[in-house]
Amino acid sequence: MVTLTSTDCLRELADRLTDRGLRVRIDQPIGRPRALYVSNPGVPGSTESVFLKDQALWWSWGDLLAAASNLDTAVAGICRVLGVHAPSLN
Repeated sequence: MVTLTSTDCLRELADRLTDRGLRVRIDQPIGRPRALYVSNPGVPGSTESVFLKDQALWWSWGDLLAAASNLDTAVAGICRVLGVHAPSLN
């Protein structure tokens, strides 16, 4: 089993989201886990953040987004929430 670091996983996710026209930045606020901040430049005020913990990606409000090994699901979820068309997972 390959264990991803938070930086590797978040960078890969950031690359995939940037390819879909979203703006991203990775930051680590003091006392908090490293997080990916994502915004849709076409919809002012649409910003979300996700973080990696226990090999899973979590929304900032604590709900599970996807397993770290399933970035396609993470991309689809983030795009849906931010109003960006993402390719179907089918």
